[in-house]
Amino acid sequence: SSGINAEYGSHGIHDDQEEHADCVLMSKSSYRRLILTFLPDLLIHPAILVLSQLRGRIFSLTTGLGVSAVFMLITSQVTGGSLLFSFTIGIALNTIAATRSVLVLFTSEFFPTTLRGVSIGILWTADNVGGFVAAFLVEYLVREVPRLFIFAAGCATMISCLVAKSLKCETLNQPLAESIGFRRKSEVFIA
Repeated sequence: SSGINAEYGSHGIHDDQEEHADCVLMSKSSYRRLILTFLPDLLIHPAILVLSQLRGRIFSLTTGLGVSAVFMLITSQVTGGSLLFSFTIGIALNTIAATRSVLVLFTSEFFPTTLRGVSIGILWTADNVGGFVAAFLVEYLVREVPRLFIFAAGCATMISCLVAKSLKCETLNQPLAESIGFRRKSEVFIA
């Protein structure tokens, strides 16, 4: 044992092979960019959730998607790497994340008790599959055509906003369905 320690040192590697990891701190502008990207999350996420409690799930979905779409369209016209780019893309992405939380809440309230777990499972599965596909797609498109990709994402988000606005079944302050045959008052088409 003492022969091994003499040859390899106390950590099991040759003493001449020890390397120290270099820790490189980010520049001040990188810290500013990081803060401007994630600062909106501190404000947007709670605001969207409070809005869903005050005005309803459909209203908060359409508002969140609309704000995100507008900021994506603005971001597509801003120079990449600037602080304004970081701030606008931060608002767009964090608003989508907040809207996703409202979608989980809406899904759990919309489906009847017998299907509630299945509906949340389907939502999470679709979310994971979409995230998996998006990871590859985004990496390629951002590298090849960044402005066009952000513009297309903004347009797709605006279409999602319009689809959410067309939903006519609000679940706020409505009784939860116990079975598939249960009819809510909110299923009547509201103008």
